[in-house]
Amino acid sequence: MSLSLKIYIVENSVTKTIVFDPSTTVYDACRIIRDKCTEENLGNPKDYGLFLTDDDSRTGVWLEPARHLEYYILRNGDTVEYRKKLRTLRVKMLDGKSNLPVRIFSPTTEILNSFRCVHHTLFSRRSR
Repeated sequence: MSLSLKIYIVENSVTKTIVFDPSTTVYDACRIIRDKCTEENLGNPKDYGLFLTDDDSRTGVWLEPARHLEYYILRNGDTVEYRKKLRTLRVKMLDGKSNLPVRIFSPTTEILNSFRCVHHTLFSRRSR
């Protein structure tokens, strides 16, 4: 049995159809996508993941790397997005602006902790 999925590469606005075994893990599926889409010049593989959108393209769920594709009850012809898991969060502080790379699906506490590290580093430099 095979599973044919439309993979939409968000960064380049390209859609490719790739056939997977349903028992393939999401991590291996990402590796297969990168192998078949070498001409797309994608960045670091660790920065990318699979995102399954709802009918509204702004909502959806990130597929966990350790899970099998069959866990998500995907059907032939479903579209899954291959996209970056990181985005830049711009933070405006009293002494200027700072750009902070944030994993899109990180818990808020993790984002705030990383912001505290940047904030502490900036202000410790200033007092020297």
